[in-house]
Amino acid sequence: MVARKTLPANDLAALVAWLKANPDKASAGTGRHRRAGAHIRHLLQKMTDTRFAFIPYRGTGPALRDLMAGRST
Repeated sequence: MVARKTLPANDLAALVAWLKANPDKASAGTGRHRRAGAHIRHLLQKMTDTRFAFIPYRGTGPALRDLMAGRST
């Protein structure tokens, strides 16, 4: 799991707290393994009682480029 540099969370607990305080402001992108990514996203949301958008990419390269450019959370 990677996140943009400006996200105010340095570990998973802080990320979950931020997601709960900022519902629907985060997004998660996945590359080619969309099914695995979707299952992980749903499981994380269910286990932490959080919500965030899911953005499918054609590969991890485009997803990481958007992340580094600040176009995704």
